[in-house]
Amino acid sequence: MVVGYANSALRVFDVETGQLVMNCQSAETYDGTPATQINRVAMHPSSAIAMTAHEDRYLRFFDLGSGDCVKSIVAHADSVAALDADPSGNALVTGGHDCSVRLWDVRTYSCVQDILIHRRKLDEGVCCVRYHPSLPWLATSGADSTVKVFC
Repeated sequence: MVVGYANSALRVFDVETGQLVMNCQSAETYDGTPATQINRVAMHPSSAIAMTAHEDRYLRFFDLGSGDCVKSIVAHADSVAALDADPSGNALVTGGHDCSVRLWDVRTYSCVQDILIHRRKLDEGVCCVRYHPSLPWLATSGADSTVKVFC
């Protein structure tokens, strides 16, 4: 089980024993405050890569074999609040409090589409993004009390 913490720690636990298996490290220095916290964790569907969405606008990729951060990207203009991996493993979607949803190519770590989709409410924008597990659908929800489904 991979767990992200408010102090930016990313840890891997053995589900059966509850024992800590690994602490994942990043090249960045975290201040241990909610300003750099992990808001969401997603797993790559076919490789040992954990992806984390952070309060400090970053999207980070961790190799769970080594525990190292292999890529760190400024993903949004505000906090990255939502994250999900496409079942194929080739794409990733993020949602931010900048009210945008961004689609990423996991192989190149590049943003391939940026959609301003929700309206800001109480300093929040996009709250959740999810790919359908078997159909080519994407759903988003926002602080503006709307849910949108793309087919």
